[in-house]
Order: sequence, then C-alpha cells, then structure tokens
Amino acid sequence: MKYIYVPLLFLSVLFAGLSCQRAEKSYPSAMQRAIGLLSTRPDSALYYLSQLDSQMADEPEETRMYHRLLTLAAEDKLYVPHTSDSLIREIVRYYEGYGDSDKLMMAYYYQGSVWRDMNDAPRAIDCYHRALEAGRHTRCSDLLISIYSQLGTLLAYQGVYDESLQATRTALALCRQYRDTLSSPFFLRNIGRIWGIHWHNTDSMLYYYRAALSQALHNRDTFTAKVISIELGGVYYDLGKMDTAKVRLLKYQDEEDDLDGIVSMTLG
Repeated sequence: MKYIYVPLLFLSVLFAGLSCQRAEKSYPSAMQRAIGLLSTRPDSALYYLSQLDSQMADEPEETRMYHRLLTLAAEDKLYVPHTSDSLIREIVRYYEGYGDSDKLMMAYYYQGSVWRDMNDAPRAIDCYHRALEAGRHTRCSDLLISIYSQLGTLLAYQGVYDESLQATRTALALCRQYRDTLSSPFFLRNIGRIWGIHWHNTDSMLYYYRAALSQALHNRDTFTAKVISIELGGVYYDLGKMDTAKVRLLKYQDEEDDLDGIVSMTLG
C-alpha cells in the first residue's frame, strides 16, 4: 500500500531542546545568553556565540569546547547540514574524559546528527545509543525525546520497524511524562505510519492519525493540524475512500502556503 504524504518526513521533529542546560556563571555573558536561547531562538543563540569567536582562544578549554558544541547545536536546529565529522569527533573525545554526563550525552547526540546528515545511518544510530547510555541518569527531558525521535526516524528508514516503533513509543511516553503536548502529534502520526507501512493495519493506522490530529487541534496548533489532516487525506486516497479524502483536502485547497501544491496535486 503506497501512501501519499506531505513533505514533512520522519525528521520533522528535529527539536533537540536543552532544558537541562544551565547558563553557568563561569561562562561569558554572551554564552550564557546563547544557552538560554538555544531551544527557542537558535538564530539568536548563534548570533551571541559568533560574537565570542575572537576571544575563545583566551578562554579555558572546557569553555572553548562547549562553545563549539553549542554552535554546532544551533546550526543543527537551523537545519544547516553537517558535511564533516572532524569537529564533533574532537568535542566527543574531550567530553568522554571530562566527567559531565549531560554534555557527553549532548555531544554523542550531535555526533549522531552529523552522521545522519552524512547519510551514515548505522553510525548515527550507534551514536544515539551512546547518548542514551551516557544520559541514563539525566534530567534533560527534551534531549532524551529528541534522541528517541531520531532513533525512530533512522530505524524506520532502515526498515527496522519493530525497533522504530519501540523508539517512537518511548518518545511519545516521555512527551506525556514531561507534558510536552506540542511534540506528541508527530509521534502519534509516525506510529500510524509504521502500522500502515509495515503491518498494513488500517484500523490502527487511522486510529493514530486521528489521535494525532485530535491532539494538534487540542493544542490549537493550526499548522500541525493542517499538516496531519492533509496527510490523512492522502491516506484516505490510497485506501480508495475518495469522498473522505476529498473532504479532508478541500478544507485547505485555497490556503496559500507551501502545502497548497500538495493539496492540489492530490485532488487532481
């Protein structure tokens, strides 16, 4: 069964938050500002980090390494593709001997993200598992969710659907544990995809898609609701339920944004 999806793939949840990171007073003030902004304003975080480039040579080694790690993290959140692993290798080696498990977990996570961008899924998956091991006692809830999200993504692309489902369910459980309702619709949607693609279980697939849409509407997150609703229209189309698909898609046909072409193509 071939489903038509809007262009938001499993990697739509690249939200590596840093709720456990504190703006330690030992760091320069601009770096402290960057730490506080990294989760919500990575562009601003990157600006503050760039202001420190010229003075990093005079800072302690840990400050230099953390500055590099934060810069890499901000670029990742801004979807700047990674093309080399030399910098993150250096950062990982440093934190493997430094003794800060949260920063080591973060370093492993971004090492996985580098390998992900370089299309080496096996190495990326290994790094994400290393991140989980390093952070087994962590309080970094957002980063844990991101790790399981990435594992679910890459394992699905590798066709390892059982493990992908387990990782995605763990991400969803962590969202509920930490009351992250904004991210949970995507995980519900991804679980629905796995049920449809791997097991061809229409009832379970539609259940999770509807749950995802319901959660997005409950959040009053109109964009996410639109994304999931349009994708659900494509699912109904593939199931041969043309009237239901048409109703779902016509709701958004006249809205002018990047998704309008997908809606028009499917309706056509």
